Amino acid sequence: MTPLILVSLAAAADLQVPVDLHDTHMGTVRLVSAPLPPPRTEPTRNTPCGTAIEAVAGLPPLVASSCPPEVREALEDWTFDAIAPAEGEHGVRVWVDFRLVQAEEGVWTWVPTVGGVGEPLFIEILGKHGGSARLIDAPLPDLPEEVNPEDPPRCAGSFTVGESGSSWFVGRCPAEIEAHLKHWTFDGVRPAARRGVVDFPVTIQLEQNPDGTWAWTRSFTVVQRSASAALSERVPEPPPPARPGYIEPEAKVRVRPEYPRAAQRKDMEGRCRVHMFLDERGVPYDAVVSECPEVFHEAAFESAMKWRFYPAKENGEAVRCEFDLFITFKR
Repeated sequence: MTPLILVSLAAAADLQVPVDLHDTHMGTVRLVSAPLPPPRTEPTRNTPCGTAIEAVAGLPPLVASSCPPEVREALEDWTFDAIAPAEGEHGVRVWVDFRLVQAEEGVWTWVPTVGGVGEPLFIEILGKHGGSARLIDAPLPDLPEEVNPEDPPRCAGSFTVGESGSSWFVGRCPAEIEAHLKHWTFDGVRPAARRGVVDFPVTIQLEQNPDGTWAWTRSFTVVQRSASAALSERVPEPPPPARPGYIEPEAKVRVRPEYPRAAQRKDMEGRCRVHMFLDERGVPYDAVVSECPEVFHEAAFESAMKWRFYPAKENGEAVRCEFDLFITFKR
């Protein structure tokens, strides 16, 4: 069973193009050609890395990337057709993750993983305090080549989703799972009365099928789902806390970011990952912004530093913590 939403383009000879893609607004586009960056003779520390690429009719691809220059240059040669943006959108935006894989001794090749393959997904999830949110993109890691049956990968935690679709996840996860959770995308958020957010627990783990193969499963309380949301969903028992005696921080004051004028002039949108550092009072003392066009970095940072939280607690005492907050800039 292959992971939902993602397709791995393993090598130039194996590229499965053309391939139809969709973005989080349900715009659609066909990827016609996807030349890879040249191989490297040694790995780089700047991987895995991510890229947002927007296909706009009549224009070359618009690339916002944290990847090395050779990756960005290759992406500028990707070609698209059948571009059909969602209503009110100018283009179709897809996400591409790149990692380096050693093909042979002294040769490292770039392997991209493209989001939004196949039919659009939606899963409507019930919040633990009521309300609901619609999950519309939920990438998961590739299946590992080897799995320890005594200790398969597992991730348990909680998402908090704001009315604008911005989200953050708090939990304990292997790095390969957490790297994909930051790209989960939500809309249709309907908080319960007197609450501005929807909170829900989620568990992601590898489970063994009767034939001995392994597959990813997600667990949360599902209201309804599309036919394309075929990955296993179950109504779970509440997941255990991230660690015994630990209580996650909760947002108390949320501050909407100011839309940068430079981005307004170019009609740009973006979704920033903000790694938050909170002190014992629930006050941010630092933040690191990534994975969005640089024009949004300052506004995302200033907004995030104005948020206030009920502090994390461990065994009843307030403690410092860190987690990821996602801030969306949308016209």
